Amino acid sequence: MGESKIEALLTGRRRLWLAVVWVLLLSAVAVLPGVDSSIQQYRTLGELRAKLASRNELPDRARKLRDRVAQHQGR
Repeated sequence: MGESKIEALLTGRRRLWLAVVWVLLLSAVAVLPGVDSSIQQYRTLGELRAKLASRNELPDRARKLRDRVAQHQGR
């Protein structure tokens, strides 16, 4: 009896809408973690580009001096 009541409720358009909602939910669960990791990779890439840009703006002598200081500090 329980199944027939559920089947009666899920006829026609309701069944279609339930299927659409189910597919959207499964798609969101599958896609959102990938989007989150892509955003993190994009932010990391931006940070690395900013470091590279700031390093390239230094004069050659200052860049060498900074590298030597970092080397002596144990980096």
